[in-house]
Amino acid sequence: MHLSHPHTTAMILAGGSGSRMGREGLPKQLRPLCGKPMLYHTISAFAKTPIIDAIVVVTREADREAVEEIAKEASNGKPYAITLGGDTRMDSAYAGLLACDENTTFVAIHDGARCLISPEDIVAVCECAYLHQAATAAALLVDTIKQIKPDGTISHTLDRNQLYAAQTPQVFSKEKYEQAIKAAQSRGECYTDDNALFEAMEWQVRCVLCQHENPKITFLGDLEWAEHILYKRMNKEKSKAKMRIGHGYDVHCLKAGRRLIVGGVDIPHTMGLDGHSDADVLVHAIMDALLVAAGLANIGQLFPDNDPRYRGIDSLLLLSEVGKQLSAQGFTIGNIDATIVAQAPKLSPFIPQMKTKIAATLGCSENVVNVKATTEEKLGFTGREEGISAHAVCLLCL
Repeated sequence: MHLSHPHTTAMILAGGSGSRMGREGLPKQLRPLCGKPMLYHTISAFAKTPIIDAIVVVTREADREAVEEIAKEASNGKPYAITLGGDTRMDSAYAGLLACDENTTFVAIHDGARCLISPEDIVAVCECAYLHQAATAAALLVDTIKQIKPDGTISHTLDRNQLYAAQTPQVFSKEKYEQAIKAAQSRGECYTDDNALFEAMEWQVRCVLCQHENPKITFLGDLEWAEHILYKRMNKEKSKAKMRIGHGYDVHCLKAGRRLIVGGVDIPHTMGLDGHSDADVLVHAIMDALLVAAGLANIGQLFPDNDPRYRGIDSLLLLSEVGKQLSAQGFTIGNIDATIVAQAPKLSPFIPQMKTKIAATLGCSENVVNVKATTEEKLGFTGREEGISAHAVCLLCL
């Protein structure tokens, strides 16, 4: 189902104040965990999940700026939106629903404080929902459950074999979820659990047992335990990862009458780089580094300079194709470090735009793309302003 799936938006509810952790300090979803805010780990899990197409984070006005920064980093290039919640969970969920893009057919609603959710469990719940219209993450109960009387004495013992603890994500058909939430609003009812909306409509919700720890972080003591679990998972991932390193180099001569395109940015100058394509020396060096690391054909073989299809082409389109080939081989980008060598013009003011364009094209976070510019103190062909060169080094993970 990974190859073809309904357009699914993750809706992460992160508007709580975390009062049960203590009223002073940051809300719990913004508290640090393994060097990153708790919410970062939650968003990152959905960003890493192939069948999640977009992310909506619902938060408070007071936290909006901080949440925006976290989402920008954690989304790993996946489309995301930030919206403000309401007075109740149901109001916040409805606000998140309205913020979903028009292509959304399923919504995966998740508590921002469930930062241990794994991509594997997200996929399992989503795939169950695709078949049955509604599914929820769940956990077996290990304790004996007692029902008590008003005076605190035991009334009777419940059969725990028939009891599950509902967790998130809770994944629903967007159409049915919207119908259920509007019906609850019309009745003046308010639910603290999204599954209950479907139950009120007498619609079935399938339970999917999580295979990894997925508690809601509630009390201060939960943070230490969650950090232990996260570090354990991170170390396990590092031990499994295979790393590949690549180096790329490119050079083009400067020529009057050509546009100067570097890193996908059109830079004002008296000359531009000469070549069959737009001659974007930086992007070409990055492409070669990525291809070499992955053991694939170089850019001269993939995009030959005698092929009319590539005459004058935007090199970012070629970089996008390289990114697709990497994904098809199972590679993810660890980082890219590139250096442009040019005597003139001054390129440093344009570097933020270059990073944004390169990261967006490859579908990775800007913080893994590093671009620098330097001169050669008027030495050599670059120093004489005869041309511009670029070096790039990359790390791929498999």
